[in-house]
Amino acid sequence: MPLPSALEDGSIELDLCAARFLAECSQFAYKPPHIAQQLYFILGARRVRSIECLNHFAYAVCFPKFIVIAFRGTEKDYEDILTDLDFELVRYLEQKDSYVHKGFYKAAKLLNAEIENLVKQEDWCKRPIYFTGHSLGGALAQLCAFKSDDYYYQIPTVYSYGAPRIGNQNMAEFISYQIAHYRFVNGADIVPALPLYTMGYQHAQTHELYFSRKGQLWKDPNWFKRSYDQLMDSARGFVLDGFKIKLPVRRFTRHRISEYRDRIKAALNG
Repeated sequence: MPLPSALEDGSIELDLCAARFLAECSQFAYKPPHIAQQLYFILGARRVRSIECLNHFAYAVCFPKFIVIAFRGTEKDYEDILTDLDFELVRYLEQKDSYVHKGFYKAAKLLNAEIENLVKQEDWCKRPIYFTGHSLGGALAQLCAFKSDDYYYQIPTVYSYGAPRIGNQNMAEFISYQIAHYRFVNGADIVPALPLYTMGYQHAQTHELYFSRKGQLWKDPNWFKRSYDQLMDSARGFVLDGFKIKLPVRRFTRHRISEYRDRIKAALNG
């Protein structure tokens, strides 16, 4: 896969070639280091560094003209599960009325300290930097990009796939003003609807890239359009896919990073 020109140029604008490339980077983040390094090298990386804190994992990948920080999503791991379940809203630093998911925040602070030290030591701060991740990895990508210092070449850009909500409305809006974030949501995927709205959580209202049940790409769809599509997709999945086991399985299969990668690829091919 050739390196996307948008990333090489340091663009912070949405680019589907960049989205597909970063979806691949997010998928490779699930691999163990010796395999992930080879996969990133095949993509064109010059150097790969692994970052691990309490079993939360990320890869810092240096390409010739840009940097990618790819975060691993939730695995069947004790620390990952505890992080997801630690959904108490806590105040974010000194920002008035901004509250963040406690588990995500704790993990992001640990990872971000390592990421910033690595970038400074490796003198990577002169290149554009892109944060990416799937599921829990998408939540950590947002928070680490948001917490980054001003020594980066430009404002960090985030591409997330199936990411959960990370805080209340004020927090979502506060982050959206500080970073460029393109949030991909795949049809009936259940994870972007968690933690629940009724618990005080919200997504930022801009830069949502939503794949409908028919594979159409919608930019910032309204609530009714999105909800109707999710209902129809879940119902169809229950009838066709989950009839034997009596489960709306599309709410879960739609979450796979491979589904995101394939749908972005299809959108590029028109």
